Amino acid sequence: MQLRTEERFGPVIADRVRGQLRQAVRRLAAFPGIGHRRSDLTQDPAYRFWLLGPTLIAYRQVASNHIEVILIERAERNWTRLLDEPDVDGD
Repeated sequence: MQLRTEERFGPVIADRVRGQLRQAVRRLAAFPGIGHRRSDLTQDPAYRFWLLGPTLIAYRQVASNHIEVILIERAERNWTRLLDEPDVDGD
């Protein structure tokens, strides 16, 4: 996503987006329950989702203040297919 954002909008906007994503991930790690479950995308109850502008973040809590980010991608993408891809879970 970084490369596409920078190519499309330039380095200043790309830096801003990266900063917003880092801030969102830190917030999710501090408050992992604020994300939403999406049974339309996955039946795994550990998965949570957080919308940040046009971007959706998929993550799961792995410790009290630690999360594992599964995927960060544009929300309009086919998330059911993206989450089914083997490399998403490291398989």
